Amino acid sequence: MKHFMYGFDQKNPRACARDLKERGIDAVVDGSFSPAAAQAILDEGMELYLCYVAHSLKKTEDSGLLCQSPEGKEKRWFSSACPNEASIAQRRLDAVLEAAEKIPSLTGIFVDGARFASFASPEGFDSFFTCFCSRCIEKMRKMGLDAESIRAAVKRLQDHALLPDDEKHLRQWLLFREACVKEYMERFARSVRQKNPAWQTGAFIFAPSLGAFVGQTINACSSLDVISPMLYRAYPYAHGPACLNHEWAAFYSLLGDTAEQIKRLSSIQLHQNKTTIPDALLKEGFTPQEVGQEAAAAAAAAQPDQFIAPIIQLEDALCQETAQCTLAAGTGGVGYFAYQDGILPPKK
Repeated sequence: MKHFMYGFDQKNPRACARDLKERGIDAVVDGSFSPAAAQAILDEGMELYLCYVAHSLKKTEDSGLLCQSPEGKEKRWFSSACPNEASIAQRRLDAVLEAAEKIPSLTGIFVDGARFASFASPEGFDSFFTCFCSRCIEKMRKMGLDAESIRAAVKRLQDHALLPDDEKHLRQWLLFREACVKEYMERFARSVRQKNPAWQTGAFIFAPSLGAFVGQTINACSSLDVISPMLYRAYPYAHGPACLNHEWAAFYSLLGDTAEQIKRLSSIQLHQNKTTIPDALLKEGFTPQEVGQEAAAAAAAAQPDQFIAPIIQLEDALCQETAQCTLAAGTGGVGYFAYQDGILPPKK
């Protein structure tokens, strides 16, 4: 997999498969494949990867499953349950494994949303200050963490009233998030390989500069075959979870005068000279070269046998330059994501 595409026109599978092949695409990732779509992709010599969302919630599954704020208020993020709600996580994993068995010649499975809430959650930026439900509190305690001190520190962070001793508790909070994501990724990888040892495991994760805040560090993904950091540099739509411009704009908007102190908690420090003005970050976004720095950080932190293939936005006048910077950073491949159907990568 050198170049992949997320999304596929299932209404016109033959034409779409030909168009993608002509543009140098050699793998397709999507949430489902009709038999006709799967066959069209295979006939063009491309690989298929199935993708699912780790903690997604249906409307009938809300009660008692959402994350909670430090005050105990339920918060929705990315239309998802608490990452430590085992029943939902297992239900989604079982469903994708069942679907995967029906797709001939499937190459692998990608997981999306295997994380905690970020700064730019569409349901509200304050979703970031979770999760302190009984599941998470109990898990913190089992890990030997001071759950009540962590909760109190996060509440003070939310109120922009940090105490001198809070930084160590916030660091524990982020390490807790990382440990939970790592545990999930290991369970995902193990389940996929038990079902079919030939299938590859992959994940769409946050950019390295943001990963520590949602638990998606490269270390947390060490059990996977493929890692695809989402490096959307200047996403033009109203909501942009995982997008560099939206997440960093929300970071500074949400954290205010505590932002620089919290930024130091990230395991990977990038973009030190970037503007901290939220509106400017949203509008200007990040340069292709800055995307390349994120890609290089991912490649440097990965395991020797892991394949790093960041995904970038296709609806971008600088898409080709961004792809070149990404590949030049030492990654094995690059993927393209289009918010709107029918947009194709440029011809090679």
